[in-house]
Amino acid sequence: MIARWQELKVQYGDDYEAVQSSLRRWYATLPRGHPAKKLSRHKWVDKFGPWRDRDISWPGGGGPRYDVPHPKTGLPCRVPERGWGFATPEAMDRQIQLGLVQFRNDHTEPPFRKAHLLPVSEELSDEPDSGPEEEIDEGAGLQVMTSVIQKQAQVVAKLLRKIFDGKRVFPNAKDHEVIMRLIRYVTGPHDFVLDSFAGSGTTGHAVLQINKEDASHRNFILVEMDGVIAKDITAERLRRVISGYSDEPGLDGGFRYCTLGEPLFDDRGNIRQHVKFPELAAHVFFTETGSPIPKQASGKTPFLGVYGGKAVYLLFNGVMGDRSVTGGNVLTNEILRRLPAHDGTKVVYGEGCRVGAGRLKREGIVFRQIPYEIKTS
Repeated sequence: MIARWQELKVQYGDDYEAVQSSLRRWYATLPRGHPAKKLSRHKWVDKFGPWRDRDISWPGGGGPRYDVPHPKTGLPCRVPERGWGFATPEAMDRQIQLGLVQFRNDHTEPPFRKAHLLPVSEELSDEPDSGPEEEIDEGAGLQVMTSVIQKQAQVVAKLLRKIFDGKRVFPNAKDHEVIMRLIRYVTGPHDFVLDSFAGSGTTGHAVLQINKEDASHRNFILVEMDGVIAKDITAERLRRVISGYSDEPGLDGGFRYCTLGEPLFDDRGNIRQHVKFPELAAHVFFTETGSPIPKQASGKTPFLGVYGGKAVYLLFNGVMGDRSVTGGNVLTNEILRRLPAHDGTKVVYGEGCRVGAGRLKREGIVFRQIPYEIKTS
């Protein structure tokens, strides 16, 4: 968009009306999904380049109230309900002198600020005297992200209703375009983004749209503990933005929907009574090696797999046929003889061990007692 404006500037010089008209016609020719479409509100042009209107009031209310004369009527302009966005009359006058305040036809309405596509150096030099920013323009020469970003909540509320066929499905949803900015600022094109409080699925939506726009390959992991919200809102939103909704084209991509099983351990770290062999095996192998179990354990053999030259075994639920109350799931000399062979270190989990330390060392065995030596987190 900047390149297009510069071309028109060369063509028309200081005829800002001609540049402005040509820029608007160019906007109209852009295909749906073109990145410059998002900046098409910058439809006015002055000596600083394309700009759009921006609220001049103090975010959150309680801003200063002073007289700002209208240049034509000479009467004070109506003060915004939240007060002026500049702390002092001098700071406001500086903005007016720079041509960064646009007055309306008369004093009965407040003026508005100009938000330029490119930062205005004269304006930036005045920032310490200005009030807090109401909104940060998308793109536009940002190098260091500001600490606070504010945006109207109605924007995302309207979007969510459009995604869900006009229904109000979630209160206080976050704006995915703001989250997109954060993700772009701190991640690379192949990173994973984790949102432990997924809610309406804003973070997943943001990642999918970034991947579409940037041809990147970021991944997301969303966690939502409310099962109804997770299924009917979080996951459903992702499905709709992936496949397309209303008149919006799909973002492509995909995701896997998983649910949590029953906890393996109780509050004291003991294995729950009804835990099955494959469930505990997957947990033991992962916490021991840091890698997912190669394939789901069948419960017919204690051998779980090999990682980094180390074999992992689990004696649990009588996998070796030793179901007696006093001797079940215990590493004995007989059980050791029957373990599937491995040429290297062997880590054996069991409820007890009756093999001497010397033989364990000779056999390259590390024994871990259940449940005390199983990591629970």
